Amino acid sequence: MKNYLYKVACEHFAFGLTISVNVIWQLSRGLTLSQASLIEAIALAVRFILDVPTGHLSDRFGRKPVLVTASLLFALGYGVLSQAQSFWWFLVAALLSAIGFALMSGSEEALVTPQTTAPGIVISRSLMKPPPLQGFS
Repeated sequence: MKNYLYKVACEHFAFGLTISVNVIWQLSRGLTLSQASLIEAIALAVRFILDVPTGHLSDRFGRKPVLVTASLLFALGYGVLSQAQSFWWFLVAALLSAIGFALMSGSEEALVTPQTTAPGIVISRSLMKPPPLQGFS
């Protein structure tokens, strides 16, 4: 669990750096700051919305195919980003990368989070009870 938390922290730190570099790249290609901000906001919203459903894809099809698809979408997104000259191409690149990130994140979360609907899994309810209040009866 400690290694997983370290990996997630590094991953999100690197993603934050990528946003900064992407905005600088977009500004150097002629976009305005409001257009670059809109692209990043849309990409983050797509990533947020698709995070949980992509975990279900990982459960259904397996981690390897989903991670391969995520890597291909990342590569395609950055390929489009390297050639983009207009708002719409930058948006396509950001969406491809956001979907790839959501696929990768969702499959990693599916690895750590057990399915509660799977047969044979018993969840202890004792951990879900609140502690008793001391001094109140």
